[in-house]
Amino acid sequence: MSVADMDEIETKVDELVETFRDLMIQVFDEEPEIFEGRNTKLGWHAECHAASEDLGHQLKLLVERVEGKLHDGEFRWDD
Repeated sequence: MSVADMDEIETKVDELVETFRDLMIQVFDEEPEIFEGRNTKLGWHAECHAASEDLGHQLKLLVERVEGKLHDGEFRWDD
């Protein structure tokens, strides 16, 4: 079984993605002036949700890639 398939890893990735999304959404509330003429609150929220989905996908791919490198001995430091 791959580490990427393990429930604990999945849960941690989901937590990180949720935290990222929530923090990015807060940016609009904290500094709405930086969005003037560029985006709306609704638009920013939609972009944050899309970005967080992409982040989750990319993190899962990264975990799989690093696990593969580990199994292939790429981190071995034999004397």
